Amino acid sequence: MPPEGTDDEGEDELGLPLPPDDRLWRHPSELGAARRAGPAPTGAAAAQARGPRRSSSWLVGAVAGLTGAVVTLGAVLAFGGLDRGGVEQTTVLERVAVPPTATLPVSIGAPEGGAEALAAIVARIGPAVARVSVTRTTADEDGSPGTTTTTGSAVVFRDDGYLLTSADLVAHSVAVAVVVGDGALRPGRVVGVDPVTDVAVLKVDGDGLPTAVLGSVEDLDVGQPAVIIGSPASPGDDAPVTSGIVSALGRTVRPVDTQGTARHDLIQTDAPLDLAATGGALVDRRGAVVGITTDPPDVAAGDGLSFATPVDTALEIAEDIIGTGSAHHAWLGIEGADVEAQTADDLELTGGARVAAVTEGSPADEAGLAPGDVITSVDAVGVTSMADLVVELRDHEPGDTVFVAYVRDGRPGFCIARLTERASA
Repeated sequence: MPPEGTDDEGEDELGLPLPPDDRLWRHPSELGAARRAGPAPTGAAAAQARGPRRSSSWLVGAVAGLTGAVVTLGAVLAFGGLDRGGVEQTTVLERVAVPPTATLPVSIGAPEGGAEALAAIVARIGPAVARVSVTRTTADEDGSPGTTTTTGSAVVFRDDGYLLTSADLVAHSVAVAVVVGDGALRPGRVVGVDPVTDVAVLKVDGDGLPTAVLGSVEDLDVGQPAVIIGSPASPGDDAPVTSGIVSALGRTVRPVDTQGTARHDLIQTDAPLDLAATGGALVDRRGAVVGITTDPPDVAAGDGLSFATPVDTALEIAEDIIGTGSAHHAWLGIEGADVEAQTADDLELTGGARVAAVTEGSPADEAGLAPGDVITSVDAVGVTSMADLVVELRDHEPGDTVFVAYVRDGRPGFCIARLTERASA
């Protein structure tokens, strides 16, 4: 645990969350017409539906001027659902934490208030963490068909029945059942999965579901307390809850013995992950969800560590999935790794992404990138690692043109690449 005195500036007292009646827990904002049913848009229409990722529409301007509160936002506009010609009006609610709302002591196990603050956070977020039962088909040794069931968690982020969870948890499922805070068992539908970020979106019928307060990874620092909240195994049981600290940000985890996709830009904590909490909530000291827990298979991560996809990333992917039916990622077309420390020193660089291979016919190939190049920036944004490169490309859309700076044989160079869409895994 971090030493005393490392608390956020200006927070010398560690209090409990205010009672709901004393806070702006529910403030309906923007109204929009109900989304009309129809096929997911494709091509140019899909790109228009997604919109530019650098100007995410999740945090609509209602937060201005509010301090120490939880703001409830209308999400219909965020998903391109405003239809002025419609006749049915719908309010879709999200809850976004606005700092400062500190609730959890720096040392979670502190004797004064720590346990009570932790209980208050669980009481706040727990009702929005759902239990997910996933059924898949299997084949016995003799080839006869069978089924297997896996249990995990999901986080309600819109009160009209949309949940965030782990793509690994629900991929290749034939049936999904969801139990939300009221204990009712609901059939779930997988709206879409993104194996690149391990984000999936589920949908259940119902309105007015308990929704989680959403935070941001931008508010996290290494050493701050963190709590993982999963779903109870059955109604009335205690939810699996573990606590620890944020031990790293921007982590990359890679499969050890498989050809699976590396996961980048993860939040790392030393809070143990109960398998039933996979797809659940990583919560910061204010009681806001900052990540969706992930359990990468066969990763070289070390014992006692757990990981979460930042909620910022999860929301962007969810917006894409709900708006277009799938997640879309810009693709450069290289394989690479962090530049070796000695090479970086020799080139007088602070870091970079070393190109190991270039896919024939890819944007990188057509732009002239070659194995051995060390990419140092994209559109003037510094790149000090392969993870930096991946995260920067996430901020672009297929079809964007980017300026790539690199070092080749000790000499600086640049190229212009037109990104295409990454093929589905």
